[in-house]
Amino acid sequence: MQQCRHSIYAAEVHLHEWILTRANVVMDPESADWFYLPFYSSCLLASRFVRPGPAWPDNDVDIGATFKAITAVFNDITQNQAWRRADGRDHVIALTSDWASCIAPHVPLKNVIVLATSGDSSPSRPDWYIRRAAAHLGSSSDFAERVKLGCFQVHKDVVIPPLVPKTTGVVSSVLSVRRRDIQVYFRGTAAAPPQAHNFTEDYSGGVRQYILRTFGHLEGWFLSNVSDPTSYHDELRRSRLCICPPGWEEWSVRFFEAVQAGCIPVLISDHLLLPFEFLVDYSRFTIRVPRDQLSQLPQILSRFELQELMDMQTALLQARHVFAYKSPLTTAPAHAQRRDRGGRNKGRGKHRSKTGAVEMILDEVA
Repeated sequence: MQQCRHSIYAAEVHLHEWILTRANVVMDPESADWFYLPFYSSCLLASRFVRPGPAWPDNDVDIGATFKAITAVFNDITQNQAWRRADGRDHVIALTSDWASCIAPHVPLKNVIVLATSGDSSPSRPDWYIRRAAAHLGSSSDFAERVKLGCFQVHKDVVIPPLVPKTTGVVSSVLSVRRRDIQVYFRGTAAAPPQAHNFTEDYSGGVRQYILRTFGHLEGWFLSNVSDPTSYHDELRRSRLCICPPGWEEWSVRFFEAVQAGCIPVLISDHLLLPFEFLVDYSRFTIRVPRDQLSQLPQILSRFELQELMDMQTALLQARHVFAYKSPLTTAPAHAQRRDRGGRNKGRGKHRSKTGAVEMILDEVA
């Protein structure tokens, strides 16, 4: 189904297919260094556990059903000798939905390395977030309790990129910053869909609403709350700075769409970890703005001179390949770096020139 292979959550499928093509995959558990668990939680959520409703993904998906399915999987896996040898520390699973590891029970996952697109390291969840989780319960009340805990564990989990389909004309011909006519860009919804109207004020933590309300009149800024897929990618390609605010979650695919289009991302978040932060120096091509400085956004962005933006775009174009999922049949085997158990990789900023997302993931896991 399209949701399983072509959605932004489909990294779970591509990663599994890549692993299956490697010569160093073994069938003997005693010979294995790592155990990959090929469970498609996002695919199940989008295809099998959908309740009748006007739209997806709000209030018409049965997240509880996915939670129960993953629980059943781990009830079986934890009985295996391979699991018991390290209490799951050498097991890896991709959980690529917005809910990350919260879509699975906490206890069996406490040691498992989770590959998640959502790197939200927030110490606690706001009340509205927990209430929204309750609205998605479906057939398992355990999910509402699980989401009260952190969905990303910094000491063991790995942030991975979402799957961003390449758009014709965006990747192949990137305009220089100098030739772009939009100074600051954002196009996107600022309200919850009708079936989740109770959370409209909470959506994006109010960030999108504030930006559209406060800065829409500024010269050179292109801000809109009207979705327009026909012009979106062209506007990205014409923009120097692309605002990447949160949506329902702290992370957003907008960051990766901006990178693909050669637009310098402006990330508005306090607790978001990006993919491969211990390997990639994001300060070279990303502008981070804490939420408590949102009112100063125009002043912060105006400090960047044209030459500095051009240098940042050059660094961005040099790094963006690490977010791409290449075909497993055209990718050479990775030579993983070792990351110390403190979580820091000594190779920060030293990613190989042709390395793709899967190789970077293996570098992080190793």
